[in-house]
Amino acid sequence: MKIAIVTIATNVYISWVPNLLEKIDRYFLSDDENEFTCFLFTDFNQDDLEETSDNIRICTIKHKKWPEPALKKYNYINSQYENLKEFDYVYLFDADVDIISPVGEEVLQDLIGVLHPYKILEPKENYTYEKRKESTAYVAPDRYDKYYAAAFVGGKSETFLEMARTISERVEEDEKNGIIAIWHDESHLNKYFNENPPSDLSPSYMYPEELINHPTYPWKPKIIAIKKDNSINKEKIAAGQYGKITKELIGN
Repeated sequence: MKIAIVTIATNVYISWVPNLLEKIDRYFLSDDENEFTCFLFTDFNQDDLEETSDNIRICTIKHKKWPEPALKKYNYINSQYENLKEFDYVYLFDADVDIISPVGEEVLQDLIGVLHPYKILEPKENYTYEKRKESTAYVAPDRYDKYYAAAFVGGKSETFLEMARTISERVEEDEKNGIIAIWHDESHLNKYFNENPPSDLSPSYMYPEELINHPTYPWKPKIIAIKKDNSINKEKIAAGQYGKITKELIGN
C-alpha cells in the first residue's frame, strides 16, 4: 500500500521530526509491502535540514505565531490534495508525538479518531466544543457525544481528504467572519467527527507523557503526546480545556 504521512513542523518543532519518522518506520504499519512518503510542511528547506531522504517531500510554508500553525493544518493538507489523492491512506501526526509500540491494521479504517485522553475522563457537558453559533465549528449541546484528540488522525485518502477540504473551507469561512474556533483545529475536527463518526481508537493512541506509570490511569501507551512545559499548555489548563478531573489527575 502507498501511505502518506503528514506533519507540520516550523521553527523549533522541526527538532521532533527525525524521531517521529524513525518511530513510524519502526512501529507504524511496519509491513515490508507498505510504501511511505512524508509530506513535511515546514519553513525549512532541504539545504537547512541535516538529512532528508527520497521519501520526504518538503512543502514550504511560513512560520506563523500560534495558533495559526494548528488552526490551518487542514488548509495546508488541502493544498496538496492532488498529490495526496494518489495514496491509499493518509495519516496526520503532530510533530511532537512519539510511537513506542507497534501500531497495526487497527488503523486501516475509512477514518480513525483517537478518543481524547483527558476529555474521556470528564462528563460530556464539560467537553470543550465550540459553543458560539457564529462559528462553523459550533456543536449544539444536544449533539455532544465523543470528543477526540487532534494530534493523530487518518484514514483512506478519499475520506481523509474530504474531511480536510471541509475543515479548511470552514476555517476560511470563520476567518472571513473574524472568528477563531476555541480550540482551533481540534474544534473543527470534533465538529466534523460529530457529523461523520470515525472508528474510535482508545487514549492509548495519544497517551499523555505525564501520565506514564500513573497508578489509576486505565490505558497503556502506544503513541505518546510529548509533554511540553510551556505557556501554551498552561493557557489551555487555565482556560479549562482539561477539566477539573484531569487537573486533579495531573496535579494542576
